[in-house]
Amino acid sequence: MSFIIGANSAVAGGFDIDNSCRFDGSSSHIYKTPAGTSDRDKWTWSAWVKRSKLTTDQNLFTGYEASTTYTQIKFDTSDRLNFANKISGAWAGELQTTRKFRDPSAWYHIVCIYDSGNGTAGDRMIMYVNGVRETVFTGTDIPTVNIDSSVNWVSRPMYVGSWGQTSIYFNGYIAEVVFIDGQALAATSFGEFDEDSGIWKPID
Repeated sequence: MSFIIGANSAVAGGFDIDNSCRFDGSSSHIYKTPAGTSDRDKWTWSAWVKRSKLTTDQNLFTGYEASTTYTQIKFDTSDRLNFANKISGAWAGELQTTRKFRDPSAWYHIVCIYDSGNGTAGDRMIMYVNGVRETVFTGTDIPTVNIDSSVNWVSRPMYVGSWGQTSIYFNGYIAEVVFIDGQALAATSFGEFDEDSGIWKPID
């Protein structure tokens, strides 16, 4: 399963980034509610993101079951990128970058992979930014083998731009959102480095 968000276009590094949506940080979000349960152990999320507000919690993507059970990708109040899975109030996988994303003029291409069945523990949650894998984190919580995420769960919504329907809204632009069910895909499935400029750019 994949879904693409369509709207107007934006530009990053001289290359078009199609299908961007403006999220106002107060109520705008998009969601999809799966009609059936699919692969909760392996999936890939990719999007181009441009921030308009800093130093606030802002969710980019959430698989939501309850306030204590969810999977999320977000910027935190320190402008770090956080990819986390929580079950019944306990972390069951978390990556939080040490570096901070504070350039409101920049487009960031973010790819997060959840693959809890992977035999290599360090590859069960992976994060790329602009084609480069993030490897330095404030702390890591590695999922145990085959632990479910809150994504692809029947009747549980998956949100873009918020945490649930009422809070932690994203303020900025999100473009070319793609969700891949059942596959762990590297950033090169969505982008490439331009051979002339060295800039990370989207591919068709």
